[in-house]
Amino acid sequence: MQAWMQALRIHQWSKNALIFVPLLTSYQYTQTSQLILVLAGFLSFFLLASRTYIINDIIDLTTDRQHEFKRNRPFANQSLSIRQGVLVAVGLILMALTLAVNLSLNFAICECIYLLLTLAYSFIFKRWIYVETLVLAFLYTLRIIAGGYLINVDISPWLLVFSIFVFSSLACMKRCIELKMLDPSCATQLVDRGYHISDLKFLLSYGIICSCAAIMTLLLYINNPEVIAQYYRPQLLWPLTALISAWILFIWFKALRAEVGYDPVIFAIKDKISLISIILMIALLLLSHSNDYSFLP
Repeated sequence: MQAWMQALRIHQWSKNALIFVPLLTSYQYTQTSQLILVLAGFLSFFLLASRTYIINDIIDLTTDRQHEFKRNRPFANQSLSIRQGVLVAVGLILMALTLAVNLSLNFAICECIYLLLTLAYSFIFKRWIYVETLVLAFLYTLRIIAGGYLINVDISPWLLVFSIFVFSSLACMKRCIELKMLDPSCATQLVDRGYHISDLKFLLSYGIICSCAAIMTLLLYINNPEVIAQYYRPQLLWPLTALISAWILFIWFKALRAEVGYDPVIFAIKDKISLISIILMIALLLLSHSNDYSFLP
């Protein structure tokens, strides 16, 4: 059971919570029917994403067994067999898509795109330097798009642009961390990724630029008269933007000090400062739109 929990990446569930974003930004979180829909969609995406991790581990067996930490993964250390992994992966795909079709056809289409794109990433895109960061950013953003289709709301172009920039930055951050952890005397490039240590400066610059672009997108958004008219307390969008900007810079500083680990997203849900920041962000977003406090417990 422990091996399967590790193979299914239970700790990665938080990434699928992005499908809740449209529910939050459309302020429909008090509608029970919509909340149940998104919870079911979250389960469906979890099943599909877990399939991705199993397939990736099977494909990367050779390189994982040469890695300092990844060699302990269930398929790499032979705790689980390849046959078991393939059977479970196929079962997860069938369950996820069956549930998705019963929720929403458009949502099911998003999951099919996610499935095809993750397979293409495993076999092709992950070896295309820089392009793979954009693919990862789109896979995160696709969860938000799927969440919008699930509850039948239009996703703001501002949100999509902001998401692409933020997740491109985090993808670059992850590669920077991996490159910084390489021992130059033993290896000069990431195995099966194509990045060399010499790419670190470019990745760092590109990641910071994406972060700045995300912040600029927020500033343009909160200065749009049409946007301001939609909020009861638009002045609260300014501290919200400042908090998001500070948090992004905080994550980058931590990453450059090698204090983030291998995955900045997982770090964010475990770090106390990040959790407090995220809670404050959500609170400011809700308060900026609401004319009362009825949403509070």
